[in-house]
Amino acid sequence: MSWGIKPIVVSVMDQISLFEEPYTLLNGGVAALKALRLTEAQEKFREYGELYRDFGAVDIYLKLTEFLHEGLAGIDRTAPDAPGHLWRLWKDFEKHTATMKIPGAGLLSDLQSVYFRMTTTVMETLGIAEAPWFDESLPTGLLYMEAGACDRAITALQTCIPKSADNASVYGYLGDAYLLRGDTEVARRCYLEACLVNPAGIDWEHLKDEALLSLRATLRDEYPEGENAGDGISTGVDFRKEVSATGAGRNDALTLALAWLPAHAYAAGLFKPKIIRLKDEFTAFLGDFQVLEKRYRKDNSSQIGASLFFRAIIMCDNETSLRLIKGMDFADIRRQMKEINPELFVDYLRVIKERKKTPR
Repeated sequence: MSWGIKPIVVSVMDQISLFEEPYTLLNGGVAALKALRLTEAQEKFREYGELYRDFGAVDIYLKLTEFLHEGLAGIDRTAPDAPGHLWRLWKDFEKHTATMKIPGAGLLSDLQSVYFRMTTTVMETLGIAEAPWFDESLPTGLLYMEAGACDRAITALQTCIPKSADNASVYGYLGDAYLLRGDTEVARRCYLEACLVNPAGIDWEHLKDEALLSLRATLRDEYPEGENAGDGISTGVDFRKEVSATGAGRNDALTLALAWLPAHAYAAGLFKPKIIRLKDEFTAFLGDFQVLEKRYRKDNSSQIGASLFFRAIIMCDNETSLRLIKGMDFADIRRQMKEINPELFVDYLRVIKERKKTPR
C-alpha cells in the first residue's frame, strides 16, 4: 500500500555530515589552520558554517585563515628575499589580529611556531641559514627564536655580535633567546650589554623579560619625557650610536624612563655586577666613561646623567682595576652618583650592602 510519500535518498557522504559532531568539524579546521593547511582549513570552516547555519562561530577563524592564505600566495618562497617577506607578513598578521577576540588559548602562539618553522625551512632551502642577517639588519637568529629553536637562535645571534657590537637590538634578542631557554642570569647579562649600547635601541615590543617590562612601565610614571629625547639616536653617548632596523630606537621610544632603566634594574637586583677582566676592555670602558663625564659637565641633562650613573655603577664594581688608574678616585665617582640621583643612590647602596651579606 502506498501512502504517496517519496523516499528520501541520502548519500553516504551526506549521512556522515548529518551525524557528525559539530565540534569535530570545527576542531578539524582549527587543526588545519595551526598546521598552515590553509585551503583545508577554509573548507572545513565554511562547511561547518553552512551545515550548522553558524558562521558566527567560525568568522574569526576564517578571517585568520584567509589573511594568511592570501598573504602567502603572494610570496615566492624560492626567491632570496622570501624570508624578509614572510617576516613582514607575520608582522602585518599581528596587527590584523591585535583587536580581535581570538578563540582558544594558545592559538596564535601555536600558529606562530609553525609559521616560523616554515620560514626557517624556506631559509635553509635557499641556502642562507648561516647568514647573520636575513633581511637588511634583521638577524637570522630572530627567525629561529620565533620558531622556538632557542639553541639555533643563540648560535646565529652570537655570529652577529662581532660584526655589529653597537647594535642594542641584537644583544636584546640574544637575551630573549637565553631567557626562553631558561638561562635567566645569562639573559640579563645580554640585556645589560644592550642597555650599555642604548636602552632605546632594544626591541621592547618583543622583549621576553617580564620583570624588565614591568620596570619600564613603572618608570614611565616616575620620569617625564626627557629633554633632548628627540635626538633620534642615543640616550647617552655619541660614540655608541646605533639605529635598530626593527624600528626600536625611534624618537617616540627615546624617553627619560628608558635612559634610567638600566640603573634601576641594577638597584632592583635584576642586573648583576659587570666585572671587566681584560685590561684593554677596561681601558676602553674608562675612556668612554671619561668622555661622558666631560659631556655631563657641559650639559648636565637628566638623560646624560642616567647614562653616567649606570656606567659609574660598573666602574665601582671594578674597584680593583679602578685603583690602578692614576687620577681616578672611587669616592669621587660615588659622590658624583649621589649628586646625579640621590634617591637612586640610596637604593644602590642598599643593594651593595645586601650583596656583601650574601655568601658567594
